[in-house]
Amino acid sequence: MVNNFFYIDVHMGNDKKKKVAIGVIAACLILAGVITCATGSKNSAKLKRGQIVWIKCADNNCGVEYQIDLLDYVKSVSEYRDAASFQTPPIPCEHCGKQTAYKAVECEKCGAVFFEGLGRSDFSDRCTECGYSKKEDQRKK
Repeated sequence: MVNNFFYIDVHMGNDKKKKVAIGVIAACLILAGVITCATGSKNSAKLKRGQIVWIKCADNNCGVEYQIDLLDYVKSVSEYRDAASFQTPPIPCEHCGKQTAYKAVECEKCGAVFFEGLGRSDFSDRCTECGYSKKEDQRKK
């Protein structure tokens, strides 16, 4: 088997090698897309109405904060997701209409709504207003 592969590789022209490589890459990308779609639809199918998440507009002129159902958020994100990106895309803001709204969290201490992970680098849930971190509190206990 190894000898046959070596024979094919040695006698295959560069154009054929490129076409085979492109075909393999394309097949892998298609397979990754199918797996992502199948996994995403299974996960959103498990969600039930009633779980609420905070949304905050990142536009400096808007900055509105509001809550929506987690299922609606997941569906909206899936509409705007780019298959080539691993980042969660912004969704359209209910107030200004720009695609600049992201999921946010509410501080349990002061009630501020902020983007998780944008505060200090020690704990991703550290409030940008008062500095409280639930993760830090849990680790101390």
